[in-house]
Amino acid sequence: MPMQYDDKFKQCFILILADEGGWVFTDDANDPGDMTYGGLTFEKYYEWFLKTESNKFPKKLMQTSFRSQATMNDSFLQQDITICYYNEFWKKARCDEMPYEIDELMFSIVTNLGVRQGVKILQRACNERSLGQLKVDGIIGELTVRLVNHLADSYDNFIQDIINAWEDKYIDLVVKNAEAWRNWGMSHTIEKLGSEFTAMPTTITMQNAPSSFRAKYLRGWINRTRKYEKRYL
Repeated sequence: MPMQYDDKFKQCFILILADEGGWVFTDDANDPGDMTYGGLTFEKYYEWFLKTESNKFPKKLMQTSFRSQATMNDSFLQQDITICYYNEFWKKARCDEMPYEIDELMFSIVTNLGVRQGVKILQRACNERSLGQLKVDGIIGELTVRLVNHLADSYDNFIQDIINAWEDKYIDLVVKNAEAWRNWGMSHTIEKLGSEFTAMPTTITMQNAPSSFRAKYLRGWINRTRKYEKRYL
């Protein structure tokens, strides 16, 4: 029997898949995220597969199968990946319990950074408005869900708070800490990057940027946050 999904998930999944370029297979040797299909890494797919299937196929065999099915746009693999997105991201992050727009935003964050890191971003944004009520532990409990719904009703700029925290996390992935970024000659916050940000594809290189092996992805990551900023604000 086919998996049944709620309408919120189906709408948000269409948008997430569009963010990832659709059902596209990628295998960038320089990307620590490994090969992906529909934006989902093989590692995450294999982790989910081991939890759901009684037959434990060897990892190398699964890699070969994943690559083959993805390059052929296999519908069975697409079904599996959709289920994985639903169970491992949408439900685990409790996106279905969040208000309109924040559900989609959080779904995008957790699919890109993982549930624990995504929830930490949400908790930091909540603490900006709630005087540090939440422990930033990456666990999506009842208090976090209730506070998200309350803040979404109370503050028009709460989505902006989440996006700002999301951008800060991306920058930290590249430079690890604000001081390293400033010492390199650029501000920690995206709002202060200005024209320097425009030059990033050429100025960030393997030789001159801190934590540079992720630096080439920063523009794409920030463009992702800006897309949501334009959509909601």
